[in-house]
Amino acid sequence: MTVSRSQADVQGRQRIEDMGLDAAGVAGSRAPDPVSEGTERAAAQAPPAEGVAPRGRPAKATAAFVGGIVALVAGVIGAFGLLGIVPVVLGLLARRELAREPARDGRRQAKLGIVFGAVAIAAGAAWTVVTIVTA
Repeated sequence: MTVSRSQADVQGRQRIEDMGLDAAGVAGSRAPDPVSEGTERAAAQAPPAEGVAPRGRPAKATAAFVGGIVALVAGVIGAFGLLGIVPVVLGLLARRELAREPARDGRRQAKLGIVFGAVAIAAGAAWTVVTIVTA
């Protein structure tokens, strides 16, 4: 049986890889395979399997926190206190989501979004009352 030079090269490379050696015959210093590296990277970015808790904060918690700050500033400087409804709703939705997935972070952000939103609503209401009374 005759083996071509390219087939022998492929078979030799395969044996070297099977032994865990690089092309120079040194153990453990193998260059990363771009194909398997891409697969590992894709697996790291894939959604978690069933039964595995996702990591990080829910986007609703972050949106509630940022929206609460914006609504608080808007409620203090003007009659835009009704903007506080958005972070309150988002914070409540985030807390419900976090109750189902206790391993995730974001409870503090959701709570602060609710608090800032409520304060913004109160500040907007107070601003409206003061404007009507003084008019």
